[in-house]
Amino acid sequence: MTINVYIPTPFVKFTDGQSNIVVEKTNVFDALHEVVNNYQQMGQLIFDTEGNLPEHINVYVNNQAIDSLNGLKTNLEDGDQVAIIPALSGG
Repeated sequence: MTINVYIPTPFVKFTDGQSNIVVEKTNVFDALHEVVNNYQQMGQLIFDTEGNLPEHINVYVNNQAIDSLNGLKTNLEDGDQVAIIPALSGG
């Protein structure tokens, strides 16, 4: 099973310039942790100190927010894309 994890431009400096990382996992939680296992600095960006997603990080599976699915437990299928998107703020 091949899952593509999209890394946004502000975060690629923590993934050796990789904007797409291929993992072989069956749910969002495991896919994100595989990214962190390979690029440890990503852990502090996409998880808080309790291991949860902070409010300013949105995760999508095939362009659908995981909040409207099963959260971090959302199952993945071969060819799915998981996107990590930091929320934008400003005025």
